Amino acid sequence: MGVPAYSDKCALDIDTDKYGKELLSCARLVIPYSEIQQHVLKLQRELNELVSDQPFFAAPVLDGADRFCTDLIEPYNNANRSPLRFKSYRRTQSTGMVDRDREILDSFLSSRKIHEPYPIVVVEDILDNGYTLADILSFFHENNIQCSDFSFFVLLNKPGARKTKCPEIDMHVGCTIPNFFVIGYGLDYDGHFRKLNNIYEVTDEEQLKEIVRTRQRANSVPNIR
Repeated sequence: MGVPAYSDKCALDIDTDKYGKELLSCARLVIPYSEIQQHVLKLQRELNELVSDQPFFAAPVLDGADRFCTDLIEPYNNANRSPLRFKSYRRTQSTGMVDRDREILDSFLSSRKIHEPYPIVVVEDILDNGYTLADILSFFHENNIQCSDFSFFVLLNKPGARKTKCPEIDMHVGCTIPNFFVIGYGLDYDGHFRKLNNIYEVTDEEQLKEIVRTRQRANSVPNIR
């Protein structure tokens, strides 16, 4: 099953070319791209056992799970993709509240009506405090989507950050990590660093902010009248 195969050196070179060597002074490499590939391949095998060649709904939770979902369902031509969007983080901190993107969710429900018999595969980048998962389940309950109708595929599980009890649902996990804040492979810091190929622990938030500010200054275009 086909996940794009960068070498670890190539993945690291791309990351540091994009953000500078300073990245490695404020973020520690914890999951190299080759290891991410192995977790994705493991979950692809579990997904294959679940859906085989039957049509299914792939529902990545935007924006973080978009890249993971693309790699996860790449071998399947029977996936109907329709995203969800819930958000509970600002920078490294949970707000404790989950914001729903009503337009995205209404589009999901419209697609669901067309393909109602298809099982739903919810794809998430990380399960940490549990607030987003709880709100996804509330949203499903409000719209008469039963637990038997969906499965939950998550790349990273961070149980040390859990604030709510994890419900008993059909859950498939790539790997479990300690309770630290991570960026890369879809995971962001205030909207930045999603495109990193590896996954990094943030070790110096202030220096990470400075990288963001430097990039914003470099990308700003003066208003020439």
